Amino acid sequence: MTTPADQNDEPPRRRIIPWIAGGSAAVLCAAGIAWGVASAQSSAPAPSHTLVAVGTPIPSVPPITGPTTSPSASSKDPAATTAPTPDPRFGAAVAKTVSTGDSSSFGGQVAVTVSPFTAVTVSASGPGEVSGPGMKATVVVRNGGSTPVDLSSISVNGYYGDDYTPASPVASETTGLTGSLAAGDQATGSYVFSVPKDAQSAFRVTVGSGASPIVLVK
Repeated sequence: MTTPADQNDEPPRRRIIPWIAGGSAAVLCAAGIAWGVASAQSSAPAPSHTLVAVGTPIPSVPPITGPTTSPSASSKDPAATTAPTPDPRFGAAVAKTVSTGDSSSFGGQVAVTVSPFTAVTVSASGPGEVSGPGMKATVVVRNGGSTPVDLSSISVNGYYGDDYTPASPVASETTGLTGSLAAGDQATGSYVFSVPKDAQSAFRVTVGSGASPIVLVK
């Protein structure tokens, strides 16, 4: 006859074995899941497209480089090869001065031509605009290179009088150069400025691109 005391003396291994078996099963199950995940990853096909990391710049259409100044052939001064001095009238260095109708090289086989100025009558419709006499400058850009260029880098400013007074642009009547200009193509932009009638004969514009020197057109 087995007494309660005899039951308490039963070796503890019988109670431990189920716990060991259960733990072993859990370990084997976890190992099987890990093996299955690794097998799925190793057998998955490689992506067929290239991912672009966030923040990586995508190449875009390059801006027009603009004209450059060159030192005189007779100059021996090493400083002549440094950045040109800005003209206080315009806040930028003047690469050269040309007449309307003349073509100016803006690098990369890009040529810029300003047609003869035209007197116009401004009909103000935008903020800060004033109706009255004005002048229009028509700018033609030709891309003789093999790659497109960004026209939005072109800037045109007007001046009048002997003291080169800045002329107020008339945005509502201006159709500026924008967008991309394909290789072999040309684009035209028109820029209108308010200019007193008695100063229209002394009207000039400057054409530049970005921070490059500018071309003064008379």
